[in-house]
Amino acid sequence: MTDGMTLQLFSQELPAADGACAAAPGEAQADAPAQEAPGEPQGGEEADAPAREAALRQGFLRLKAQFAEVQARYPEAEFSRELAQPAFMRLIACGVDARSAYELTHFQELQRSAMEYGARRTREELAAAAQQGYLRPREGAMDARMRGPFDDDPARWSKQTRSEVKARARRGEKIRL
Repeated sequence: MTDGMTLQLFSQELPAADGACAAAPGEAQADAPAQEAPGEPQGGEEADAPAREAALRQGFLRLKAQFAEVQARYPEAEFSRELAQPAFMRLIACGVDARSAYELTHFQELQRSAMEYGARRTREELAAAAQQGYLRPREGAMDARMRGPFDDDPARWSKQTRSEVKARARRGEKIRL
């Protein structure tokens, strides 16, 4: 979609959202002047047309720059599709920045994708840990540092080792196997 078409869509959607954040639905706006019939020209409307067009163009360019940041964070975001969403445009008309408006209008989708990402990362980390043998913690008896002073069975000791242990026991040392 070209910039001219999106600007036209922007200018069509923005007046529909105009005043939506000033008063809650059903409340009358106290400061709003009485509206004239739709077919009648309002005073000074022709003089304000270039100023309104310039303000719309400036607002559109500001929104487009903000939306570039949104697209950097959320690659699936499309500017023209968001301009067609009334909820997004109402938020923009109320002064909400593009990122917040996008996150608010797509909250459930973003939350679902974040939960899927977390579940996928957990599965990947558990699979990697299982492949490396770290799925279960080492138990005390399995830890090499928790062994006694003799690694093997006393029945398999050499004659020299047995005699050294006997000599230490005769001197009063407590030998623990």
